[in-house]
Amino acid sequence: MDKLSQAERFCWKFIQDNFAKIPDLTITELSELANVSTATIVRTVQKQGYTGYTSFKQSISNQSHIMKPFSHLEGEPALVKEAVLKNYWEVTHTINQLNVKDALKAAEAIAKADKIYIFARGLSELLAEEVSIKLALLGKTCKKYTDPNLIRGIAQRARPEDAVLFLTLNGETKELVEAAKISKDLKSTNIVITTNRDSSIMQYRDIALIGFKSRNSFLPDYEVHSRLPLSILCRILVDILAIKIND
Repeated sequence: MDKLSQAERFCWKFIQDNFAKIPDLTITELSELANVSTATIVRTVQKQGYTGYTSFKQSISNQSHIMKPFSHLEGEPALVKEAVLKNYWEVTHTINQLNVKDALKAAEAIAKADKIYIFARGLSELLAEEVSIKLALLGKTCKKYTDPNLIRGIAQRARPEDAVLFLTLNGETKELVEAAKISKDLKSTNIVITTNRDSSIMQYRDIALIGFKSRNSFLPDYEVHSRLPLSILCRILVDILAIKIND
């Protein structure tokens, strides 16, 4: 994960403090106002998940009417605003980049599956528990596994008529990647829910739902990033499944 340098943190704080002005500023104008280089601005917004300043500015412009309810944050400390707004960005960007056809395919695969295995590690285990309960309430035979040794072994039980759901924020957890390869070789349907489209586990997916993860964390020394993007995708998936089953 890319961390902001001191100059980039200053740049991001300036952007947050002058959020409403961004749609009207060129990168050169912002550079002069913030007293940072245009290269620093580009690196800063890229580390926030954008391709560059133009895409960041366009995103702000497109959603400026949505940002009006946050006018009460003006004047608050930059870090407080960041703590609030990063949740907003994770939800809105996750929904904006959602491929609905893939969500429908995932729901269809789960609806048809004889068994559903859910594999997750770390904080994603809490989400796996929630999803397994909801799938059971919908009448699906579902089991979740979070122990690394069990995950590898259970993956070997997967069959072509089964679906395997992987909940992984970064898509690089070793035992999940290994399990995905095993179940892929056994022809089961692998459904990956992650925020990293370039992760190792993606090479073994049949269907993937990709969320947006904020790059900033107030606990940078620990892997405790919010699972909010995964939670949103799981909720959408389960709701679509419920509609399909109850239709």
